[in-house]
Amino acid sequence: MAEENIFSGLKVVELASFIAGPAAATILSDFGADVIKVEPPNGELWRHGQNPAPAPSEVPYPFQLSNRNKRGVALNLKAASARRFSSG
Repeated sequence: MAEENIFSGLKVVELASFIAGPAAATILSDFGADVIKVEPPNGELWRHGQNPAPAPSEVPYPFQLSNRNKRGVALNLKAASARRFSSG
């Protein structure tokens, strides 16, 4: 049986895209929270670009580092179909 962590059972929806928000959600996920990252259809900026790094990489590792332990979904909030919800 997996060891319970301080935030086990906590569900978090992350809508942030740069440094502080993703970092906070990563810490919550490190301690057991179920974090779902919401990105625009083309992915967030860090998925496609990176800051100058000490070693060149084909993988955007700043994105990988700040989004470990998270599940993700792409959602176009500008589309009318994305704004529908159920009241029941």
